[in-house]
Amino acid sequence: MPQDSKSVRAYVADVAESVAGLGYGHGRDLYLDLLASPNDSPMTKESEGHLWSCALTVRGIMRKLGVEHREIDRPYTFTGPHSCDAMTRLETIGVDFKALIEAGSPMLLPSCGDFVMVKQGFHVLTFTTSPTRGDDGVTRVDTVEGGQKDAGGMCIQSFAGKILHVERGQLFLSGSPIWKWIDCTRLGIVVPGDTTPDRVFGGSVIDLPSEHLGDPSDDGESGAA
Repeated sequence: MPQDSKSVRAYVADVAESVAGLGYGHGRDLYLDLLASPNDSPMTKESEGHLWSCALTVRGIMRKLGVEHREIDRPYTFTGPHSCDAMTRLETIGVDFKALIEAGSPMLLPSCGDFVMVKQGFHVLTFTTSPTRGDDGVTRVDTVEGGQKDAGGMCIQSFAGKILHVERGQLFLSGSPIWKWIDCTRLGIVVPGDTTPDRVFGGSVIDLPSEHLGDPSDDGESGAA
């Protein structure tokens, strides 16, 4: 049965928000289970807990959503704390599902539930709201992002009100250029029958004012593993 796109987007956002707050220092077992492939060795799984894990977080969210692809459970290749192996795998998933969209037109925006790559793929995050313009004329979006760090170590955090901005035809998220994104509605995600989405969606086409640029020093980004 075809899934309503708004229900899929709301479901993805709910799942993403359910892992926000997990980290090596709190919810450690759940955190490692999210990041690691079921086929990873215990040593690799432990190592993943210390990575800048934004892409592993997104892959884990996709696994929880039931996305079916060979890269979802393929063992991780550990090459260092700033490895881009996991980001490359996300791109492969996006390409194979014909869901990978390259930023290029300010009239085309990622929306709630999409997996958004910034800084030429150095960081990836999940939109948990759709871009919405406030009364002040600024367009904002909420996100969930792995690859963060707190007193306990690496973790996943949620961020509210990140600013979307266009400058010289380039789309920015809080000062970081948006590179590509994976459209969550093309990944074959099936919303459980007992799920009732409760999200407010803004328009998918927004004339973003160029004068509003977020603070690049407060973008919550760390790395691409």
